[in-house]
Amino acid sequence: MVAAGVIFSLMLLVVADVLGRKLFNAPIQGAIEVTELTLVVMVYLSVAYVQGRREHIRLELFSSRLSERGLRRLNLFSLVVALVICLIITWRIGLFAWESWVTGDHTMGLVEIPIWPSKVAVFFGFVVLSLRLVIDLAGALLGAETGHGGQDAASG
Repeated sequence: MVAAGVIFSLMLLVVADVLGRKLFNAPIQGAIEVTELTLVVMVYLSVAYVQGRREHIRLELFSSRLSERGLRRLNLFSLVVALVICLIITWRIGLFAWESWVTGDHTMGLVEIPIWPSKVAVFFGFVVLSLRLVIDLAGALLGAETGHGGQDAASG
């Protein structure tokens, strides 16, 4: 519900900016930057939720030919690889967000909007995704279902 409210607010901001620009030659200063930064936050804060529901896009080209045991091994392998990559990204984005906060990084233009809150949100999104991957990996190691809704990992 919060996400719907944010999307609706962004829609109103963009409509007001377009109308102001076209009708009165007076766009809302910083509207584009606010929209960009907010969309980044929304995307990265939702990735762990999608992972938890097992709704990421899956390629079935090879996995559809695997046995149940092969699917479990593929799922374990993909979770380990995803976790390692996610941890590296989390670490680097954390440093990037910290540097942005320390230097007071902001947008360039008439309205200076701080960029560090968006970077911190991306960092937080990756922290939560890393935790979600640890939970999924633990579940896979303990023999929990490999997919959402009783489906195997290949049919997502």
